[in-house]
Amino acid sequence: MAEENVKAINKRKAVSLSQKIEIITKLQNGAANAAICREYKLSKSTVSTVWANKEKYLSVQHVNSPSTKKLRGSSKPEVDQSLLKWFSLKRSQNIPISGPILQAKAAEFEKITKTLNTQESQEEPGSSSKEIEYSRGWIDRFKRRYDIQSGKIHGESASVSLEVTNQWINTVWPGLRSKYEKCDTFNGDETGLFFKLTPDRTLKFKGDKCSGGKLSKERITVFVCSNMDGSEKRRLVVIGKSASPRCFKATKNLPVTYYSNKRAWITSEIFEKILRDWDTELEKRKRKILLLVDNCPAHPKVLNLKRIELIFLPPNVTAVLQPMDQGVIRSLKSHYRQQLLFKLIRALDSNNDLKITLLDAVMMLVTAWGRVSSTTILNCFRHAGLDIGRDAFDEDDDIPLALWIEKERSKEIDNIPDLNEWAKSNSITDFDDFNLTEYATADDNLVVAEFPSDAEIVSSVSSQIDIESEELEKGEDSTEGENQRELPTTLEALDSLETVNKFLRFNNPTDDCINALELIHGTIQKSLLEKRKKQTKVTEFFKL
Repeated sequence: MAEENVKAINKRKAVSLSQKIEIITKLQNGAANAAICREYKLSKSTVSTVWANKEKYLSVQHVNSPSTKKLRGSSKPEVDQSLLKWFSLKRSQNIPISGPILQAKAAEFEKITKTLNTQESQEEPGSSSKEIEYSRGWIDRFKRRYDIQSGKIHGESASVSLEVTNQWINTVWPGLRSKYEKCDTFNGDETGLFFKLTPDRTLKFKGDKCSGGKLSKERITVFVCSNMDGSEKRRLVVIGKSASPRCFKATKNLPVTYYSNKRAWITSEIFEKILRDWDTELEKRKRKILLLVDNCPAHPKVLNLKRIELIFLPPNVTAVLQPMDQGVIRSLKSHYRQQLLFKLIRALDSNNDLKITLLDAVMMLVTAWGRVSSTTILNCFRHAGLDIGRDAFDEDDDIPLALWIEKERSKEIDNIPDLNEWAKSNSITDFDDFNLTEYATADDNLVVAEFPSDAEIVSSVSSQIDIESEELEKGEDSTEGENQRELPTTLEALDSLETVNKFLRFNNPTDDCINALELIHGTIQKSLLEKRKKQTKVTEFFKL
């Protein structure tokens, strides 16, 4: 038996990429080298080589085919990656792509790449080398490299009727729903937000898609995601225009995940990063979830996810099937604008100008997200027809599922704050001259993503390959027009807390309010004492 094991180990064996990733993961988790050798029947030197090249294998695990045994790079990496990105985008649109189309597109990307490189190097256009013809063999290697299979691509069609929507609910959804509990069924979607918008500027902003220009400096995109029963509202993802907002500099722990690009849009790279990070988190917890998303241009098919089953809703059904668009996002924005209006009232009362930084917007968004109730979220899933609870039927009811879904969709969703009612119930008359309903929906048509042009694809790929390229928008904090605010000192925070304490003494605070105040006071006090420990006493300078 021992001799057979030795022969098995000594025999040359090709190790696939997926096996290499498994080996690296086990070694990272503390597995012994010898144990790995026995399990995979590999020599010690082979395992050591895999470990030595772990960074290379981990960087390509989501791009190359898992069955790949040798990592053969392309002689034209920019063309190669541009073509792959373009193919993925077209595949998400359910457009069939043949070999000749790939050949022609590769040649187009070659031209664009040469043009961009010529502009950067300031060479004369005529000095570039002759065009390269992308042979069928090159395309075949490209397909093998990324495990692209021939055949029909299943997925979206050009348009979907209500009949097709109900058919998806009746035939596709039950099979998916049966595999996951409510707490493991998620939906995520993006929304645009004019984070500085006040009621007096509603007419200027309402209906603007904000693809660029001055208004783009006052917008952000927010990715909102929650599970069906509302027990797990995912950390918000905020996408802004500036890479390094000045107002973030003194913040140690930002309560959202922040990304940036020129247009403050969601991109396929950002979306994939969100899912990869979440998948890693779920892998550690040995948990699997279902994630429903729409067919937004920035939502590619993310390959090799281990713990996330990514399902794309039929196209053109966002207003019908997507829970986030059934009222969750509307609730989030209403809670956000309540806080913004309150800040405006404070500014009016003190005769000051209202100044809202991106950090202010982030903090208000986090508060607003916390106020979106689990009941609202569950109702939105039910309103979309995705939560078919038996408690919704009477015992003697025997109605078709389609009629029940139609009945649910006709209901109004509770717990979504109405700004007019909020102002009326709080006797706020400052905004009587403005339409708060239009104010609440002013940014509903904001563009959050768009299919990139060929030139944008090449430019995006080039910036990733060239590690020495400068970061876009980095340091351009002035584009946001934000004034940098000094971070309050610990003593100033304690003084402010004392002021709050004095105010509450004469306003009959509840026990919960007093306990919360004591908790905050204790936290700040602890911070002050920790700082004092690190400081050197003045008397120590006079010791002999």
